[in-house]
Amino acid sequence: MKKDFTLGVIGYGHMGSAIAAGAARMGYIERYQIAICDHQVERAKAQAELEQFTWVQDAKDLATRCKFLLIAVQPQKLDALLETLKDVEVPCIVSVVAGVRMEHVQSYFSKQISMIRAMPNLALEIGNGATALCKNDACPADAYDFIYTLFNTLGVARTIDEAMMDTIITVNGSTPAYFYYVLQCLLQDAVARGISEDTARELLTATMIGAGMYYQQHAKTPLDEILQKICTKGGTTIEAVQFFQQSNMQELFHEGSTRCIERAKQLGNMLASSKATNTQ
Repeated sequence: MKKDFTLGVIGYGHMGSAIAAGAARMGYIERYQIAICDHQVERAKAQAELEQFTWVQDAKDLATRCKFLLIAVQPQKLDALLETLKDVEVPCIVSVVAGVRMEHVQSYFSKQISMIRAMPNLALEIGNGATALCKNDACPADAYDFIYTLFNTLGVARTIDEAMMDTIITVNGSTPAYFYYVLQCLLQDAVARGISEDTARELLTATMIGAGMYYQQHAKTPLDEILQKICTKGGTTIEAVQFFQQSNMQELFHEGSTRCIERAKQLGNMLASSKATNTQ
């Protein structure tokens, strides 16, 4: 059956809008082939209209009219949505809901559904994101290829086992926030030392981008070697790096990432437990 839209998006918050806008701006999906649905009607409808996407009021209606259904709602709102969709002949579902396993989504449907799970990040909106993906056995290869290429067009995409989806959140999903926090700390420190905020922001931003690009072009070079190029023995930079090492910064990142992973698993387990309770 011919579908009205290539991509239907339920949940037009930060991530849903980033994926839809990124797909359109990169020319991978035409704007008229993207439709939006969200419970915050006025806000989301206005944003969708600005992007020249189609607004569809009803989630069930949207699910029947698109080839791919992107679910980008908050984990706490997922079960109510799936309850609404359970009697619909859904297309391939693409879920970016953190912590939610594909088997949980499948549990709402009597027939096996085609499904892809993705862990993207916000930079997709500007075509420079990073996304980890996996699929279930019911997902056809051509459907997976289409979605994989979509995310790869918006940056870098990689396929992983679903068992690693909660862990990968600390590699590409949550880590932009880590970088922004480090950037915020450095910016505030620079301003406190008398450097103008505009100057510090421009130099720090260029440094962060340049450092990432340099490592991208020297990916096979051990990071210790790159550090040695910057941390001249007896120089200035090595004083800061050695202090960070002595302060066990690596352990701080490990502990923070552990808490992030545990929260992702907790969200998935909470939904599974709630579903089990409601069906008893």
